[in-house]
Amino acid sequence: MKIINQVRDEFQLKLELVDKKIEDKYFLSEDYSAKIYKLEIEKEKYNYQLLYKTLLEIFPKLKVNTALIVDSFISHSLEINEAIKAIIYAYHFSMDEKFLLKKESKQSQVEHFIFTNSSYCKNEIIKTNEISKNITWVKNLQVMPPNICTSTWLAQEIVNKINNANIPNLNAKYLDKKQMKQLGMNLILSVNKGSSFDARLVVIDYSPNPDDKQRLAYVGKGITFDSGGYNIKTGKYMLGMKFDMSGAAICAGAIMSIASLKGNKNVSAILPLTDNRLNNDAISPDMVIQAMNGLFVEIENTDAEGRLVLADGITYAEQIIKADTIVDVATLTGAIVTALGRTYSGIWSTNDEVYSKFEQAANAQHELIWRMPMHDDFQDNNLKTNIADIKNCSEITLSDCNDAAMYLSKFREKADYIHCDIAGSAKLNNEPQAILLKTLVEFGL
Repeated sequence: MKIINQVRDEFQLKLELVDKKIEDKYFLSEDYSAKIYKLEIEKEKYNYQLLYKTLLEIFPKLKVNTALIVDSFISHSLEINEAIKAIIYAYHFSMDEKFLLKKESKQSQVEHFIFTNSSYCKNEIIKTNEISKNITWVKNLQVMPPNICTSTWLAQEIVNKINNANIPNLNAKYLDKKQMKQLGMNLILSVNKGSSFDARLVVIDYSPNPDDKQRLAYVGKGITFDSGGYNIKTGKYMLGMKFDMSGAAICAGAIMSIASLKGNKNVSAILPLTDNRLNNDAISPDMVIQAMNGLFVEIENTDAEGRLVLADGITYAEQIIKADTIVDVATLTGAIVTALGRTYSGIWSTNDEVYSKFEQAANAQHELIWRMPMHDDFQDNNLKTNIADIKNCSEITLSDCNDAAMYLSKFREKADYIHCDIAGSAKLNNEPQAILLKTLVEFGL
């Protein structure tokens, strides 16, 4: 999507917003005139979400080169920067090239252009376009089949993407199994024991202010396929488990956007990558594994593997890269889907002030989050074990998403901590959403 300051004759379609109270949200005629109607604007129902969802519908139907008249989308209930966000995000989300494995596939060749007389919104256009570009990359990673998107492939893809971008102060590397073993990252390695592909720990560093001791770390769950291990998933519950690496992809896309936009904060991303399968060497229930931070973890259920790899990732973020704020992102529990459905992402935090800033970032980017409770009872009553320091889950409680948050919080000592469970919101109708990427960018800038 390109920015223009003049609507030229070669544009076959002009898309603008007009005041008209009718039932239809938009109108497309055979002569390519198009209008989107403000619905009941006097009741202030015209807002960002309504415009965004309408544009998601209309963009794929625009079969000719189109100029969008941004200034017409402004109202007393929607400022120009918000209109720009809705337009650009909706365009890229619905129109960018999608990963397909088909013998014959056609991608749209239509171009759309933004026309505006408002010069002061240029920065918002640049910012939203940059974030959108990385959303597309992340969505295509999310949907990648697990026979292609293995832990080794994904690590190399992310490292190459980051380093080949040649963005100042941004670099990426990965640790192999030997290096992780030396660090005592036994929880990640235990999950990897059932796999044919080696585990990787991708470390992305963006340090525009090396003298600043403060560092924000994003830790993303990167399970490239989750069979459940010996606690194997059955029937429909295994289908779609290629999306279990969504957290890692989202964190990678977020830090890429932050660096591209020249953010001032030091930010890192820690991405533990493996699949969760089973063979003769795979971990089983009742095993006890020592984590990187020294805690002994009893395995209650091998299908609670995400919190195992995240635990070592969180410890690495605090002990090795010295992060003072840690945010993890994971498709972690079915319980959060039961609690919040697929509309909201569940958020836990150890610090009210840090959560407030995260909530402000989510609101600025129109992503829906809901704060969930952190309470010692979730650990004391549900995760106690006679043989180890803690167990990875409880088979007898109905609060698994809360238990998981409390469990993960034990693998950092002093750092402020936010846990994001996107098991419900990572995909919608089997379509990847790159959810919370925009929030992570806003929070990290």
